Amino acid sequence: MSLSPSHKTALITGATSGIGLYAARELIGGGWRVIGTARTTPQAHLLKDALPGIEVIVLDLSKEGSAEELVLSTITLLGEAPYALINNAGFAAPGAIEDVDPEYAEEQMRVNLLVPARLIRGFLPSMRTRGSGRIVNISSVSGRVAAPFLGWYSASKFALEAISDALRVETVGSGIYVSLVEPTSFSSNIWSKAGAQLPAAGPHQEVYRKAARLIDAKYPEPTPVARVIRECVESEIPQARYLVGKGTKAIPYVRVLPAKLVDAFVAITFGLKKPPFIMRLLTQRSARG
Repeated sequence: MSLSPSHKTALITGATSGIGLYAARELIGGGWRVIGTARTTPQAHLLKDALPGIEVIVLDLSKEGSAEELVLSTITLLGEAPYALINNAGFAAPGAIEDVDPEYAEEQMRVNLLVPARLIRGFLPSMRTRGSGRIVNISSVSGRVAAPFLGWYSASKFALEAISDALRVETVGSGIYVSLVEPTSFSSNIWSKAGAQLPAAGPHQEVYRKAARLIDAKYPEPTPVARVIRECVESEIPQARYLVGKGTKAIPYVRVLPAKLVDAFVAITFGLKKPPFIMRLLTQRSARG
């Protein structure tokens, strides 16, 4: 699809690192006018240094009224809604359901779910008037399969997928298309920030200690995710979902398997349950051979 220059405008929330930063770079490289959000002025300066040409709006999306402020600021800059709204900003509230502070859980749902919904609500009238637009909600494989100790994060992504599915049908025939991008783990500040918020109390401290050691694991750069986002916003008829990353081909089938089987596999993966004897035996033989 060949977009006119006036259509190639995008707003990316959480553009200072990870997927947001790479997506902004990819779109700017493709001739797009990109507005990105940053939580602080120093972060905005670093973003402008990293990506000359990007326009930055500084605001903290965890604050009440920030979504409405962002809608107003963006329309003031562009004169209308951006052609592409990329809801990327978010964080992970780590810990077992019983260990995560209720206020922190509420903030998780607000930032990962309610802020994107408010931005969508704010921009849709202008998109409808124009007769075109792309809404890209950055979800996760955790929006398909809930992981233990990331239950609140998964809840926010499951819910984001639900409103995306509903909105996709509600916008049929309007020229507005809604898509979900569902990556696996890529390099991002989200996991280092999550590690700093692991609960200090509760019955799962051994799991948290193991998780803290995994925070520094080397994850691939999110270049493939950025390319998928560009493909999505430039497509004449984008897909409803884009799974991105290693191992994602099996994800659609997990939900149709018996819950007991999935629970057992996940529990073994997280060290909460010992694998069957035959599996341990085969693993030992494989390691020796």
